[in-house]
Amino acid sequence: MSTPVIRKFFKFLAPGFETELRLPPLFCRRLRGKIPNVAIIQSCKGSWRVRVRKSSNGLLTLCGNGWASFVSHHDLKFGELLFFKHTGQMLFKTYIFQHTACEKEFSVAAEEQIGLDHHHHENTQFTITIQPHNLKRDYLTIPSTFVKSNFLDRITSVSLRNTSGDAWRVKLRFYGDSRKTNPDHAVLNCGWREFCKSNKLKTGDVCVFELVERRTSLGSAANAVMDVTVV
Repeated sequence: MSTPVIRKFFKFLAPGFETELRLPPLFCRRLRGKIPNVAIIQSCKGSWRVRVRKSSNGLLTLCGNGWASFVSHHDLKFGELLFFKHTGQMLFKTYIFQHTACEKEFSVAAEEQIGLDHHHHENTQFTITIQPHNLKRDYLTIPSTFVKSNFLDRITSVSLRNTSGDAWRVKLRFYGDSRKTNPDHAVLNCGWREFCKSNKLKTGDVCVFELVERRTSLGSAANAVMDVTVV
């Protein structure tokens, strides 16, 4: 009989939590399959990509700039409780509880800022559910609204980066009467199929694409970087 995976746990924020947070040993030991190098932590304020450090004894620690940003945006304090709900592939939903034992609340000003942060986050990412034709053909259609809102009209290629940090270069092409000025749709191709094969994507996988960098330079091809997480 297999040992069940732990889905929920909490962490008491002890001294040093500002720079790193160790996950419970029992949770770490019961994880199955390959563990990503990046965790996705979600809250009412949005989502954060956080580096996962693995020790030789199998324990996992949340750390790096992503964790520091999460701490700062939620004004986490010593003695508070952080409740985690693990939905798989190091994707967590989190809830914060204060010393009062009640869930942390935010001021009206903070709630307005949450809306801005969440809107910005939505503008820089989109989600695709992989269909059979996405695996057979060497292209993936992406939302034209995403291309327009992020000013990708000058971009000619995209580096797709998985949670391990490995990257694949693909072409970004536009189709429609107006092409780049007002494309009907845009596609990733010339490398998309290789990305699928290398990352063992299959029908039904839900992929989150997040724009993390956009480079443009005179005299050279423009490139963007997208982090791709399978959830």
